[in-house]
Amino acid sequence: MEGVFLSRLKKIYPLKPKPHHPQNLFSQNLYYAYTHVIIAASDYYQKFVSPKKYPSIVDFLNQSVPFIVKSKHHDLAAELGVCLKLIKQEEKTIPLKIFLRKNISPQTHLINHPFKDDKTKEHTNILL
Repeated sequence: MEGVFLSRLKKIYPLKPKPHHPQNLFSQNLYYAYTHVIIAASDYYQKFVSPKKYPSIVDFLNQSVPFIVKSKHHDLAAELGVCLKLIKQEEKTIPLKIFLRKNISPQTHLINHPFKDDKTKEHTNILL
């Protein structure tokens, strides 16, 4: 079942060497689809995932770090960082953490996210 799902996912959202621009809805869906593969494989944050299980996804996510930071997309930065932690590549989360920490509100101590309410912001703050 997992193989069929990943095969179909890669037909819809091919993993290309050059990351896509995360402000585009198609590209956002691409990033979220692949981060959620890792999240699901972790039994929703309950266990680590071997990077060897999904090498093309891991490569894509690793290549995406500088691009996501540059895009200033808070939610994708947090989601990507959590996935990197789940595959035990925490050292690669450093640029994401630096970016997110620069955007913490002194009033709420949460990441400033222009389109989210406080309850939804909790998801974005999980990496910190």
